[in-house]
Amino acid sequence: MDHVEMNRSDCANLRVLSIQLNVLGNRTYCESMRHCFAQFKDVNLTSCWYDDCRTFADWRICKLAHLSAAMLRNDLDLWGARHVWSMGRMGTRVARRKLAERRYDILHFHTQVLAFGAADLMRKIPTVVSCDTTAYHEARENTTPHPAQRPNIAMERNVFHAAAHIVTWSEWARRSVIAEHGIGEDKVTAIFPGARLDTFADPLFASHDRLRILFVGGDFTRKGGWDLLEVFTQRFADRAELHLVTEHPVKSSALNGFIHRGISAYSPQWHEQFRNADVFVMPTYADCMPLVFQEAAGYGLALLGTCVGAIPEMIFEGENGFLIQPGDRDALAERLRTFMDDRSEMLRMRRRSREIALERFDAAKNFRTLADLLRKVSCAPAG
Repeated sequence: MDHVEMNRSDCANLRVLSIQLNVLGNRTYCESMRHCFAQFKDVNLTSCWYDDCRTFADWRICKLAHLSAAMLRNDLDLWGARHVWSMGRMGTRVARRKLAERRYDILHFHTQVLAFGAADLMRKIPTVVSCDTTAYHEARENTTPHPAQRPNIAMERNVFHAAAHIVTWSEWARRSVIAEHGIGEDKVTAIFPGARLDTFADPLFASHDRLRILFVGGDFTRKGGWDLLEVFTQRFADRAELHLVTEHPVKSSALNGFIHRGISAYSPQWHEQFRNADVFVMPTYADCMPLVFQEAAGYGLALLGTCVGAIPEMIFEGENGFLIQPGDRDALAERLRTFMDDRSEMLRMRRRSREIALERFDAAKNFRTLADLLRKVSCAPAG
């Protein structure tokens, strides 16, 4: 991740309008952005959820766009395209309303779907779009028939070409924007989201009698929760503890298995779960860049994940954890056994995980890089 070098005295008191997506990890990212930008004295951030100005008519249109025609094949139904179009419609309406109320130096959308329909605005004010994935990735991840993704790809490409700059969460996403959408390399920057390490207590590297394994994930099935629970129950319940933080209605009678509900990100209970764990495990089947790995690294946990999305940019094999293939329960068991049998090696990985987090996953540093990039784009001559 390259830091943007520039003189912050230029374009002082940068006024940023940010239209944001309040869903799952994207909400956490945007809340972190608000938290960090509030510390920057040279930036005035106005952030709005994309549905802040939703009217009854918007609600009706959204409901209609979400209707699924069960009799049609998925590639004819175009549910996904209608869904993101309705989100873009609302995001664009919020941006128009806010821009009519006062002057801003730069417009920011997270994610790109909120800018669908905003191309005319993006020609009037410098606009930066940030994203965790692309429609091409979505097509491959969900194995959706490609024709169903064509409207999404077309709308996304229009946004990327209209944007003054694009920020991706990972090199994985950056490569897709450049190679698959034909965007110049100098127009796309990868900036990791990061974790709010300023809110973290110092990690605990104490040795527990039983290995403490932590899983955090709402979509229990997609995140590989059943694989972890099954492997733990059958092979390690007498040697370790498994703590599942999820709202999924999962039940477990496993010895030393604990389920925690109603825990929101960055709450005291959330911090407690991470700080008291040894290993973070999420053998997900499909993902972009789960922020939870960066948060776990911030608490100095050894990491175990799968080779999907941008996860290999957070877990370095044999350095701060292990990578396995999705659904490989034998490999999952083998790596968990390694953690249990070689505690000194696990501790080495834990300390390295914390070092990597401080180097790469500090949200305050990474959002400062984003702020500097926004300033650079806003001060660039039109052309």
